[in-house]
Amino acid sequence: MTELANIKDDSSRLLQGIERLIEQTGKQVAVYLNTTISRLYWSIGNHIVTEIQYETYSDYGKQILATLPQNHIAQTI
Repeated sequence: MTELANIKDDSSRLLQGIERLIEQTGKQVAVYLNTTISRLYWSIGNHIVTEIQYETYSDYGKQILATLPQNHIAQTI
């Protein structure tokens, strides 16, 4: 092999290695984000259920629950 062919092979291997690292890291980030978002949703649901369980807040809590999506949408716009 010529020196130029060796350089091309080395460059190709280097690039493939970098691509693998980026792909692996992307997968790890996706798993982490999915886990974090799932925990957030669970915590929100748990908080809502805990608050609604108290008799004093029961009717009031149901009214708040009905308006949560509207309030959230209004805040994000």
